Amino acid sequence: MEVSSGEEYYIASDNTGTPLAVFSSNGQMIKQVQYTAYGEVYLDSNPEFQLVVGFHGGLYDTLTKLVHFTQRDYDVLAGRWTSPDYASWPKIAKDPAPFNLYMFKNNNPLSDLLDIKNYVTDVKSWLVMFGFQLSNIIPGFPRHTLYFVEPPFELQASKDCENGQLITGVQQAAERHNQAFMALEGRLLNKDPRDRRDKPGHWFGTSTPIIGRGVMLALKEGRVVAAVSSMATDDSRKVSLVLNGAIYLDGTHYTQAGHDCHFFVKVGSADSDLLALGLTNGRKALESGINVTVSGRSRRGATVEFAVPSLTLSVRYGLALDVVDEERVRLLELARQRALAGAWLRERQRAKDGKEGSRLWTEGEKQQLLTAGRVQGYDGYYVLPVEQYPELADSSTNIQFLRQNEMGKR
Repeated sequence: MEVSSGEEYYIASDNTGTPLAVFSSNGQMIKQVQYTAYGEVYLDSNPEFQLVVGFHGGLYDTLTKLVHFTQRDYDVLAGRWTSPDYASWPKIAKDPAPFNLYMFKNNNPLSDLLDIKNYVTDVKSWLVMFGFQLSNIIPGFPRHTLYFVEPPFELQASKDCENGQLITGVQQAAERHNQAFMALEGRLLNKDPRDRRDKPGHWFGTSTPIIGRGVMLALKEGRVVAAVSSMATDDSRKVSLVLNGAIYLDGTHYTQAGHDCHFFVKVGSADSDLLALGLTNGRKALESGINVTVSGRSRRGATVEFAVPSLTLSVRYGLALDVVDEERVRLLELARQRALAGAWLRERQRAKDGKEGSRLWTEGEKQQLLTAGRVQGYDGYYVLPVEQYPELADSSTNIQFLRQNEMGKR
């Protein structure tokens, strides 16, 4: 090892590559390190002398106690990898055996087992082991493909990048469709529905679009752009007419009662869109199965809601230019109320089950929880700010209960 000053040091290591001692060029011992079986340093004769090489030859970080290898980090305190080894799934699938994705070298840290691919049985194998490639010396000589040790991760990753082909997402989707259709070619479809569940099928399938066929919706610079083809039905055209040009309220995407809810705003009057829908107030079901609801109609605007079993699209109309900010504030307040109601419900259930709540309630406060569902004098506040984490606005787990005099201690 050579440092930037030009001075050379010699590192003595064990059979696994773990450094045990550092010597100067004069043969004087500079540093001695001793480890536990799983790599934790319990003796360092010279802590001031920084040594980046650590357990099993990895890069050791003295602050985090992690050893960085080519693909993952190893925690010497836990004796485990910090991330799972998903590469072992194919081997386990072929030869099932007890496994642990975080286990370090099969729980044998004292040995360094090499993954031997082939035995040295002929002259060519010996030459390859000593570094002689006849294919590089003799033109036309077949290349030897034997590997005695697994190639390093960096070499494999670089080869994968060089051999890879760049394609667009559309090409990838089309290729998957073609492969799915080709997999069905030449197969006899079983007409017995009882046997279909037992046989592996294909991922390819068709589903009816949410707002009908022949309509494409996209977001461009925060606004909805609707494209309608000739195959679209009248109901789909009505829905696309209402959504076209609407401003999408980013950060107000919630899940309510199993519905994926998205909210939009349109500046202007709602009369023309309501006339196209044929609905001025109340609820109506379109032939395509979409439920349309018009509510909150006044001089300031109206709200049109499209609902299907798994999705809800809400469009708020307003004449004022600040309708976007008003609608965002209103949605955040509704989200806070849902989060607060869910937090109180959870506290009441935990008190009913005799479990500890989010804070230590007194016996009198527990009785209030069981009878009234909340405790007087307490209010719910966000743990994480919704301005930074808008997706947690309606999460009951993001609520903490505090008294008014405890606000300054947050």
